[in-house]
Amino acid sequence: SSGYKRAAPSSKSKQSSKKTKSSDASSQKSLPELALAKKWDENMNVKGYYMSEKLDGMRCLWDGTNLYSRNHNLIHAPGFFTQNLPKGIALDGELFVGRGEFQECMSIVKQTKPDEHDWKRVTFCVFDAPTCEGDFDTRLQAAKDALSNTDTSIASVLPQTECRGKAHVLEEFARIRKQN
Repeated sequence: SSGYKRAAPSSKSKQSSKKTKSSDASSQKSLPELALAKKWDENMNVKGYYMSEKLDGMRCLWDGTNLYSRNHNLIHAPGFFTQNLPKGIALDGELFVGRGEFQECMSIVKQTKPDEHDWKRVTFCVFDAPTCEGDFDTRLQAAKDALSNTDTSIASVLPQTECRGKAHVLEEFARIRKQN
């Protein structure tokens, strides 16, 4: 179900020592650890945090060459998709087909022989550039800059809203739920 989920960290993401899982062991390398959302605590002061819609898709990382799952498994995306993503920058986001389409999204992106027709329904919704120096605002701008010439049907930055407080969270949550 859609709703708002993440309070964006303002410090740089840590680098992970985890190795990628790939059919080619020689291509393994370190990938950044992805920041994970935490459950919202109604007693927490959320003013100043960033919030974005929680999507029903597959969390992934673009390392500048390949897409990987949150667990660092290679995602076999077709060339038309990966050739349109920016080189030289890691992007954290979610592969998304549409609201309520989680199972359909997973059936498309988990294929080891990608179907180009199916992948035309997938969008990479980006919410961070985890290896870029700087705070969240700086990393978010780096992601926007990197995607500025990318077809938005392939990839775009997921809108982030600075939270004004608890009432704002509830208002945005109600707005998103109406769209379902």
